[in-house]
Amino acid sequence: MVNTKTIMTENISVMGLDSFIAERVKVIRNKEVFIDSDIAELFETDTETIYRLVESNPDLFPEEAMLALNCEERMHLNNVRYAFGNAGIFALAGLLKSKRSIRIYVKLIELLVNKLQGKAFELAASYQGNI
Repeated sequence: MVNTKTIMTENISVMGLDSFIAERVKVIRNKEVFIDSDIAELFETDTETIYRLVESNPDLFPEEAMLALNCEERMHLNNVRYAFGNAGIFALAGLLKSKRSIRIYVKLIELLVNKLQGKAFELAASYQGNI
């Protein structure tokens, strides 16, 4: 198994990112998500920055993209506020605008394209008329 420290280097590998994601995924309310502190570690930022971005961009974080955790969930998960789905992670990566978040954003797109086996462009084209 790839060490998660791989993700914390300047040269982010797809394999390292995939490993980081696989090790940190949680299931909350029957959704696969990542808690805010793990996302902060991934993007080398702090949770307060993430909270500010979420609060100032509510349209980017509907329930499909992010869960606001209830009191019981927060206590169980060391008092984190939010859990993010794939769309929420992409939104955060786009908002942060740091070199690291941009590199990760590109790697996330590579992972997505690899997992969809080249169907990403077909998917994007199918939404073109529905925007």
